[in-house]
Amino acid sequence: MKRGAHPILYADPVTLSIQSSFLPHVDPEASLHFYRDLLGFELRLDVGYEGMRWLTFGSPE
Repeated sequence: MKRGAHPILYADPVTLSIQSSFLPHVDPEASLHFYRDLLGFELRLDVGYEGMRWLTFGSPE
């Protein structure tokens, strides 16, 4: 290989799978609209407690 030349690297495609994630939000209605209506996730659980709200989304498949 010539000096300064970079080797060509090949990689197989990677499948990414996220099991769970915690994403804080300040506007639950905006989050609901974004994750459900724009990204297409299913709303699995919507829990309110003492002025707080937890939304759980999942893949529709």
